Amino acid sequence: SLAGTVPLPGLGLASSPAMDVRVSMERFPLELVQELLPAWQVEGGRLSGALTLTGTPEEPTASGKLSFQANRIASRQDLIDPLLNVLVELNIDGRHLRVAKGEARASGGGELALSGDAYLASIWPLGLDPVDLRLAMRQASMRGRPSEAVEFQGTFNGELRLAGALGSGRWPTLSGRIGVQQGRVAFLGVAAWLAGGQAAGNQTPAVGGPVVRLPAPPDQVEGRPSASEGVPLDVTVEADEPVRIEVPAIGGSGLLEGAVLLTGTSGEPALSGDVALSQARVRYFGREFTIERGRLSFSPARGMLPEVDLQASTGTPDGPVQVQLQGDVADLGRLRLSAQPEMSREQILALLLPPIGEPGTQPWVARVNEQLAAWATEPLERAVRRALGLDELWLVPVGEEGSLRLSVGKYISASGIYVRYRRELLGRTPEQELEFSYRLRPDLTLKLTLGGEEVWRLGLNWQWSF
Repeated sequence: SLAGTVPLPGLGLASSPAMDVRVSMERFPLELVQELLPAWQVEGGRLSGALTLTGTPEEPTASGKLSFQANRIASRQDLIDPLLNVLVELNIDGRHLRVAKGEARASGGGELALSGDAYLASIWPLGLDPVDLRLAMRQASMRGRPSEAVEFQGTFNGELRLAGALGSGRWPTLSGRIGVQQGRVAFLGVAAWLAGGQAAGNQTPAVGGPVVRLPAPPDQVEGRPSASEGVPLDVTVEADEPVRIEVPAIGGSGLLEGAVLLTGTSGEPALSGDVALSQARVRYFGREFTIERGRLSFSPARGMLPEVDLQASTGTPDGPVQVQLQGDVADLGRLRLSAQPEMSREQILALLLPPIGEPGTQPWVARVNEQLAAWATEPLERAVRRALGLDELWLVPVGEEGSLRLSVGKYISASGIYVRYRRELLGRTPEQELEFSYRLRPDLTLKLTLGGEEVWRLGLNWQWSF
């Protein structure tokens, strides 16, 4: 029910007359006002309570209690997993709004708790000054896809704080620390770049081969928010255990360790900090690289793009080659390249971006088919891997004989052991390999590899960054 009086502005009165509005609700169904929440689907939403508004729109006072409940709240764009059993209770006294109770469950398991308070500065336009809200996450398992190019999932612990003033173009700052367990980040948009989405003035030539197309620089993307838009950020994200990173379009996978500080604004975010890359490899157009050492260094001056220091090895007809890349990925043309045995820059580029043969020839058909098959089967592989609880699952054609390579991996969090199984299928001489990796410390990994015909290898990988 709604009753009372509301002043009408703009009538030439010397001062605004006082309000006297009383609102009471009992399990009011929010489905009736779903249009007010176009980005969210609220299921079983109910609003209850009683509220009295007095004072003026410029200097309002209120008293009462409000309770919001929902069985399920989901993003219509599937930006993040739904929240279940949501309950928020507000106590209002004068201008003071206090969260008496705030709780929800993540659909993947775990809990979220909301607490804090705010002071009502104005009703129209809405102004809160100050705001001090806290969101605690306890073993909250969630998955999200903030854009078509990025997907993440993990179990999160920590607390976020939203503090400051809200309204009249002002935004409170979001700060805090989030720890990630069983994390995974997948970059899904790379296939379009490689398939031909070229940005003017931003391509890297390969000697004797095709051109790998790269996305437009961030400052050239249409519709990008300005730096002044959005909520100021000061959030530390730390890997409590290694986070799995995947770039399916180029067969890329690995583990990330470390912490980054998310700064800037929600419209123009930036990162700072260092993360280490281990147990990584990439495969594209018949070339496979094992990344023996890797570090990504972020700085607010570069936005979200890192400076890289990578050391990788691959096989060639003349024997193994080790390649090192250093520099800013925002300027690929100025990356520092070196190799052992020693090679020219043009030779290294040809190695990194291998020619796939003349169009129509057998090598060209085999390598193009291999890459297209990898792109086409990636969504199915991702679904099967998720259903089986695996950290790695690849099935790609290799060679010109029509063979298939199966690679399956699982990171065992409790023991810190990563197990990877590889097998060549359908070939004349199928080969298989079982690999165990154990992280002794952040810079030292013990590896045991068991191959066919009782062949085994035991080694230590030491990573040193300076």
